[in-house]
Amino acid sequence: MGVIVCEDLGLGGHMAFNPETPYLTPNDLTEILRASLKWIYQRLNAGEIPGSFKIGGVWLIDREVFAQTLKQKAQKPQPRISKTGEKKSRHDLD
Repeated sequence: MGVIVCEDLGLGGHMAFNPETPYLTPNDLTEILRASLKWIYQRLNAGEIPGSFKIGGVWLIDREVFAQTLKQKAQKPQPRISKTGEKKSRHDLD
């Protein structure tokens, strides 16, 4: 049984997981995102984690969809729009 390190997904290499499944679990996400399991489940239930779905009460996250979304978000920060409709930088430095 082989192991893929998160380095291969551009996720820092701090976690190893089984390459025989194309899916991640909520526990895998806690290590990748360095977030609590409670926070992960809140995001899953709100539909905020791309590639996630539930089968028989078990959450699974499509590894490729999740990795692609992380890469896209890392490369392209979205400008924020103020209440007046003006675009602002992510850090409100404009």
